[in-house]
Amino acid sequence: MCEKNFLQTTTRDECGKYVVTLPFRDPEHVGSGLGHSRSFALAQFLRNEQRLKRDEALKARYDSVIQEYLDLRHMRPVLPTHDCNAYYMPHHAVLKPESVTTKLRVVFNASSPSSNGTSLNDILHAGPVLQSDLTIQILKWRYFRYVFSADIEKMYRQI
Repeated sequence: MCEKNFLQTTTRDECGKYVVTLPFRDPEHVGSGLGHSRSFALAQFLRNEQRLKRDEALKARYDSVIQEYLDLRHMRPVLPTHDCNAYYMPHHAVLKPESVTTKLRVVFNASSPSSNGTSLNDILHAGPVLQSDLTIQILKWRYFRYVFSADIEKMYRQI
């Protein structure tokens, strides 16, 4: 179903990026199984803000990441709505000081339930696992003289 959704709904935007609709389990009634989510997401946002207020450096980094999302058009402002078909996805900061590349990242929680206990993840198909097992990949390297490894920057925001 996910591959069929990909083939049927893939388009390109004005910047040339590929756009695919979410793989809803019931495409005829998109989002109809969701309850209200704005108040839950707002409560999470306010808890996150309180945490960030206690650490100005962390808040500055978090704000910088959010601003980058806006600048790169990985998100856009929307008008508030109490429509059940809209889903407000809670997010919070995860700090990994020992990380060399990404010390702070914003984590979105699509498993957060709405007012009727249903989350966005509940009404979407999971899709196939696209990543192969790392151990098997490394073992396969023995067959080749040269191997190439890469880290695609901001990959998950592109999906």
